[in-house]
Amino acid sequence: IILRGRAHYDRVNRQGGSVLLSKSLMEMAYWSLQPVARLLVFLRITPNQLSWTSLVFGGLAGTAFASDFKSAVVVDGSPLAIHVAGDHFLVIRNFTQQEGGSTRGLVNVYDISSGQSVNVLAAAIIGTDPGTPVEVINNIVVDGPANVTVTCGTSATCFVTYRKE
Repeated sequence: IILRGRAHYDRVNRQGGSVLLSKSLMEMAYWSLQPVARLLVFLRITPNQLSWTSLVFGGLAGTAFASDFKSAVVVDGSPLAIHVAGDHFLVIRNFTQQEGGSTRGLVNVYDISSGQSVNVLAAAIIGTDPGTPVEVINNIVVDGPANVTVTCGTSATCFVTYRKE
């Protein structure tokens, strides 16, 4: 920098900066990535090879961090039963239902200690019509001992993602 001065790049000059990323930050990023780009050219690594490698590493990272979660498709007439032991708990992160059907899917918890049963979560409807408002997908935590039953609405398909700990 001392010998040559500040780095300038044609693409940065054409595009300019933005509210989130100033022109000088973009030039600094281009300058700092030059050695990496030269190495990739020297090793004859193509952009497609770099993209596929990034995709593989991203998939491996996603699998490593999401491996504790399980997913299940629940249809009308086939409820999903989950037993939660006394020293464990259940986390439901996603419970959605495709648009259609006459009733919503429900998560019912039967507390073994008290003998009471309660519906704790209704499925968020995922619509295909762009005019349909987006519904919030809620999360719940169920403390054991409990029996959890996930049911889907009549003539509908539901999707649930959960983890037992």
